[in-house]
Amino acid sequence: MIAHGDIDSLLAPMKDRSSYSNDSYGKSKLKDTRNQKGYVFQNQIIERLQSIILSRFQKSGDLTLRPDRNWKPIPIENDQWSVRLINVTPNKIASRMVVHFRLNSGSQLVGNWQIPVQAELWVEAFQLARPIKRGESIQRGDVNVVTVNALKHQNPLILATEDIEKLEIYQTINMDYPLYWKNVRATPMIRKGQIVDVLAREGSLRISTKGLAMQDGSKGELITIRNIKSKKDFQAQVINENSAKVFF
Repeated sequence: MIAHGDIDSLLAPMKDRSSYSNDSYGKSKLKDTRNQKGYVFQNQIIERLQSIILSRFQKSGDLTLRPDRNWKPIPIENDQWSVRLINVTPNKIASRMVVHFRLNSGSQLVGNWQIPVQAELWVEAFQLARPIKRGESIQRGDVNVVTVNALKHQNPLILATEDIEKLEIYQTINMDYPLYWKNVRATPMIRKGQIVDVLAREGSLRISTKGLAMQDGSKGELITIRNIKSKKDFQAQVINENSAKVFF
């Protein structure tokens, strides 16, 4: 029974036990390995760790971990085994990590290990299908869904689960890259230069006037509005496509 964290006791060549292959998308995948009573194999632990790490960091997608070296099978006395993640260094999902985990067989501790791994996080993200100008709203037909390794991108991606039609282009975009959040913004409800209804209420007193929007604004945002008569500027909160409210 292994009861220590000596990585060299695990990492050794394992012929026909566990290996990786590439699918049509270029993802690295573990091949299935033969299970054998009394042992836990590399692919079994890696599959558990992939699921646990995704849950720990509340990420979606397909996480693939590739240890720097293969492991020998770990002998266990009880086929009811479990893996507990202790920590990950750095404290996030990164392209290179050290995973510290604990293996139990039944109620008995088998050992603790720190394993250096390479990681890939495959997600479905949006990519423009045609050039779009700044300030133009995005329609569903303007984008394609592509599968990418999120860990190769420094900027946060817009995942295909987002409602893309609520966004507009804010920055110039390279068509060869997926859409990043820095490239877009929420489509404004009120546009700069638009005449809007300005509402003010205090108790039972209700006042309404017209104002000129001095900037774009999405719902709930505070924007600058100019009183058409007095030419004075004030802050108001966007309510909908043609009105905003002020607070006393």
